[in-house]
Parts: sequence; structure tokens; C-alpha cells
Amino acid sequence: SSIDYGRTDIDTYKKINGYRDLNHGHGLGADFGLTYVHFRDLSVNTDDSKSKSNYLYRLGISFIDIGSINFNRNAAAYHLQTANGDFSNWHQSKFSGNVQLDQTLSAVFYQDDSTKSFTGSHFNMGLPAAISIQADWNFYSNFFADLTIVKGFGHGNKQGVTRPDVYSLTPRYETKWGEVSIPMSLLYYNHWKPRVGIAVRAAYFFFGGDAPGSLLKLNDLEGVDFYAGVHFFIAEKPKSH
Repeated sequence: SSIDYGRTDIDTYKKINGYRDLNHGHGLGADFGLTYVHFRDLSVNTDDSKSKSNYLYRLGISFIDIGSINFNRNAAAYHLQTANGDFSNWHQSKFSGNVQLDQTLSAVFYQDDSTKSFTGSHFNMGLPAAISIQADWNFYSNFFADLTIVKGFGHGNKQGVTRPDVYSLTPRYETKWGEVSIPMSLLYYNHWKPRVGIAVRAAYFFFGGDAPGSLLKLNDLEGVDFYAGVHFFIAEKPKSH
């Protein structure tokens, strides 16, 4: 068996004196994408046209979280490899810090050599890079449907966080001052996980979550995302003729 791992020093959190004690590295990340909008012909000023959005559909593609972080402060990297390792009394061991745990694992894998597994004082971690494809369709009056696919990238033989794949369909009812949407999604991270959520916007304020059944005790709580915020916009003033 063989494993490479890196970690930041959890012991530093016992004596936090400021931002520097929480900062274990620096990196760079970027998002970029393109959106195509097919606008609706609203030159005919009818009651029906006033109730519709100014676009018929929107198509987008974007790349998100392209980059990496170099953990180089209070950090370390290790390599463990052996044909036969025995740590039979692990449940009786108590560790006062991560260094003691690292040395113990090294001794188990390398015949009591507690320092051989250490390979460096820094390591790089790739961000959860992914490609995202979006399609938004105004199919009737104030009713919309959004289809989003997020496909995470692997990192080859390098370390990095892998983003779960997401396939979602979100119907919504939207006006200038209010909005209700029901995101239905499938998440894949070595197994499929369906999710149904709800999101609401009232004027500038919005909130939502992706597992209302768990919060309402309709099923077991395994995890939930909840969010709220303010989206400020300047409403267009009606034109006078």
C-alpha cells in the first residue's frame, strides 16, 4: 500500500492571535465564461409582451475555480509505503498533536523510523475546478426553466479537491419584485444523490436551501445547504410617451 498526504498544523489553532495564525498558504484562482442571450422582439407594445421577460433564452458556459493553493506555512507533506504494516493497538493510542500522529504512522510503515515519511514542508492543492453549462428558457409569460450541468475535473497524478458533478433542473416563477424557484438536482460523488430545494426572493432579499425535507423532518438529515442574501438592483423607470 502507498499513500501521500499533506496537512496544515492543527496545533496552531490553539493559540490564534490574528489572521496570520489562520493563514497557511496562498494561491490563485480564476473563473471565466461566456453567455449568449437571445432577446425577444418587444417592439410591439402589447399587454402580453409587458408580462414577459426581455429574452427568450440564455446559454452559458464557464470554467470555475481554475488554480491552486500552495500550503507553505505550518504545513508538511508525507509519503507512506509498505508491503506490511501493523498498527493493531491504534484504539489505545492518544496523540497530543498532529506531529505525534505523523511520527507514529511513519514508525508503523517504516519499522520504527518516525521521520522517514516526511517529504517536505509544503504541498500544493488544486482547487475544485469544473466546467459549467447553463441554459435558461422563458417558456411562458413569467415562467422559466433553468438547466445547469457542472462537471468536475480530475487532477491527474497531482493533489487537488474534486468537485461533485451536478445535474439540475430548476423551474421558477419570476417577476421584477418577487421570485420562487424549485431546484431539482442529482449530485454524483462516487454515488448518486438526489436533492430538491426551494428558493424565494422578495424584492432585494433572497433565501433558500436544498434539502427542505430534512429540515421538516420528512427524512433523515444527511446534509443541507442554506443561504440568504441581498441582491440590489435599480428598477427601470417606465418610459413616458
